[in-house]
Amino acid sequence: RLRRFLSSIRKRTVKSIRVGGMVRSLKKHLKPISYALLTVAATDYVISKTTDHSHQVAHAGSGVLFMRKHKMIDWNQRAKDDIEKQLTLASQQEAMDYAAKCRELEANEGPEARKAFEEQYLIDKKAEKMQKKRALKKLKFDLLRQGIDPRHDPEGQLQLYKHKTG
Repeated sequence: RLRRFLSSIRKRTVKSIRVGGMVRSLKKHLKPISYALLTVAATDYVISKTTDHSHQVAHAGSGVLFMRKHKMIDWNQRAKDDIEKQLTLASQQEAMDYAAKCRELEANEGPEARKAFEEQYLIDKKAEKMQKKRALKKLKFDLLRQGIDPRHDPEGQLQLYKHKTG
C-alpha cells in the first residue's frame, strides 16, 4: 500500500486537494502505525520536491504520537439506555418479589393460597396494562388536539417516551 501510494504521488502533480483526499481515504483503511509511517514518508517527499536542495536543513526527529480517534458521545442515547436499564432492573425486582411472595404463601398457607394469589396477580397486571393503554391513547388524542404529532414531532415523541418510562 505504501509503495502504491508513493508511486501515485510521484506520477501526479502534488495538489493539496488530491493528496488530502488520498490521505483521508487511506486513513480509513490503514492501521495507525502504517498511517503514521505513510504520513512521514509523504511529508518528506513533498518537502524534498518543494524545497531548494542547495541548503538542506536537518530535521529533528521525535517519537511518533498515536492519538485515538475521538468518539462522539450521544448523551440522548446514553440517557435512554440508562432509563431502559432502570426499567429492566425494576421489572426484574418485581418478578423476584412476586416469586418470593408465591413461595412464602405456599410454605405458610398451602398451594391453594398460592394459586389464588397468582390468579389475582394476573388479573391486577392485566387491569394495569389496560389502564396504561387507555392513558396512552388519551395522551395521543390530547397531543393531537394541541397540534402536536405524536409520531413525527420531537415534542410528541418526548411526551410518549416520558409516558412509557414513567
